Amino acid sequence: MSLQTLVQVLTDAALEREAYGKSYYRGQWYFEHGMVESLSEFGGKLTARVRGSELYQVRLWSEAGLAHECSCPVGADGLFCKHCVAAGLEWLARQADGEPLDEGEVESKPDRVTHNELRAYIEKQDRATLVDVLWRQVEQDPELAERLAMRAAVSRPGGPGKAYLRKVITDATRPHSGLYGRATTAFAEGIRNALEPVRALADSGRGTEALELAEYALGRVMKAMGNADDSNDGCMGDLLAEAQDLHAAACRAARPEPKALARRLFATAMDSDWNVFAHAAEVYADVLGPTGIAEYRRLAEGAWQRLPPLKPGRDKSDNEFVRRFTITAIMESLAKVSGDIEELVRVKARDLSGAFCFLEIAQVYQGAGLADKALEWAEKGLAAFPSETDSRLREFLFDEYLRRGRENEAMNLAWAEFTDDPTAEAYQELKKQAERVKQWPTWREEALEFLRERAAKEKKQKVGKQVREWGWCYSTHTEALVEILLAENAPDAAWDEARGAHLDAEVWLRLADERAKTKPADAVEVYKQQIERLMTGLEGKKYDEAVRHLLKVARLMKGMGKTDQFKAYLAEFRADYKRKRSLMGLLDSARWP
Repeated sequence: MSLQTLVQVLTDAALEREAYGKSYYRGQWYFEHGMVESLSEFGGKLTARVRGSELYQVRLWSEAGLAHECSCPVGADGLFCKHCVAAGLEWLARQADGEPLDEGEVESKPDRVTHNELRAYIEKQDRATLVDVLWRQVEQDPELAERLAMRAAVSRPGGPGKAYLRKVITDATRPHSGLYGRATTAFAEGIRNALEPVRALADSGRGTEALELAEYALGRVMKAMGNADDSNDGCMGDLLAEAQDLHAAACRAARPEPKALARRLFATAMDSDWNVFAHAAEVYADVLGPTGIAEYRRLAEGAWQRLPPLKPGRDKSDNEFVRRFTITAIMESLAKVSGDIEELVRVKARDLSGAFCFLEIAQVYQGAGLADKALEWAEKGLAAFPSETDSRLREFLFDEYLRRGRENEAMNLAWAEFTDDPTAEAYQELKKQAERVKQWPTWREEALEFLRERAAKEKKQKVGKQVREWGWCYSTHTEALVEILLAENAPDAAWDEARGAHLDAEVWLRLADERAKTKPADAVEVYKQQIERLMTGLEGKKYDEAVRHLLKVARLMKGMGKTDQFKAYLAEFRADYKRKRSLMGLLDSARWP
């Protein structure tokens, strides 16, 4: 078959007509932004690779109209997706411009240059060439020009005035509204650029000025932290760490009076909400010296003595949480500087409010090679929190018991962890632990029986009228059992367990996909129930997903020889929702079997 036959069927109008939902307009965007990476002919079909969330394979050909395939999820359901549209538009554009296709079935990747290759190339260039390239970039990039101008100011005799650099920092850190996402990233980068001259001052021997500016900058950054959303990439948190590093470098250059520095570091740490200088005893040890460390310890121990100990089960109050966290970090830092393991344990033992607190002490002893003390503290933690304890504590004890040959005690812990929250994930974790002691067959039967008993109780429980069959997830133990059986390639057993249970819709759909291979009639009923849920709005009106399930029903019923029954079902569906214009459009554009 020749591609020439595509000329009659592959037109812009045909692409818009065939496109599923909004796929035509999305495909336009893909085409315009160069997402079609190759276009070739193979076996009489137009083939393309289109970049989406992955690299998808597209095929277009003439067969009773415009036929199509795409490896994306939408294309797998037989729908004309945006990748098909993009490939079609690319072909039309090449036809109009007289451009040839790429070589068939030859992957055309650009010759990408790695960072190492680029660096090696740059290092080979002479100084004049690099200066010329950099100068052209400076003329086009005002931000780069400003950064280099500040460096030039620092490098000239006398350097810039302190007042000038202070103003640069002030301007860069001035908070403004709308600091979200990329705006936050740009804001942080601007501050980072303003800090570069301060570091240059410290490196050039003007330590006293650099320290004053570094302290000012750190205060401004801490204030800016409260005005920026840092959830996107953590750039503000990284900037705060860099500002602290700059302060430490300035201190090493300036060599301030140790006691005065200790008092400033401690006061800033206790007043900050951002854990600033909490590890100053370690970071500034070479600057503080014995005199400064002694002053820092005096201040810290005074605050520490006023902090009440926390016994197991007692929560930290919101009012004292930040202060407790900071002073504890300071005391731990001092203990690490002293090298005294017992001092570190005493600090950590001031807070035994949770199981993890005991584990931290056990880990300290384990790191010091004191295995018996480590075990003692881990067991204390388990005794203080016998049920629903921290899983990390149980894992620590499991490994320690196993190391000592106490396999039964180890498996009792693994079983307790599973029964606390018997999910499919917990089952897999139990399997991993039981296999370490070669006891999985026994524990597998125990786990499945445990879940079956609780699943049977769940099925007897009544639920509200608003819960439909195949509806919201109430049968949590049954759901775990079903997911486990599916993972163990026992779909029939999973189906038997699921019957009569209220499971999450996604679990029912996974069951249906498996059931369709042997009992398509059962799968059809599940898909129909899910279509009804999608159309009633319990999960929002998801027309795209509903049509995808309708296509599955159509294929299954055709295979069962019930095409007429499906047509009647589809006609009734159309009649019920005929006023939903967007839904009708999706139905019209779907490629029905």
